[in-house]
Amino acid sequence: MFVGTIHAFCLELLKSETAKYLKFEVLNEVQQGLFVDRHSKQSGLTTSTDLNGTALRDIDDLVKRGVLEKDAAGGRSTSYSLIVDG
Repeated sequence: MFVGTIHAFCLELLKSETAKYLKFEVLNEVQQGLFVDRHSKQSGLTTSTDLNGTALRDIDDLVKRGVLEKDAAGGRSTSYSLIVDG
């Protein structure tokens, strides 16, 4: 039985079948973040201009529907609370 992530399982399977994958390892969170930052321009992640607008529209929609409530602090420290009926 294998205990671990699907990524580690797939990597171990590749290592057992193909020698060229013996030097590969699963990225940790820091390595993954650096990898994404390094390759985001090539992948097109940085060309999207609507990501912030979409997130703000989604949050505003949840506030209007009564799911979230905007907390008192504003600006860069804006936060929201989940409204729980009970």
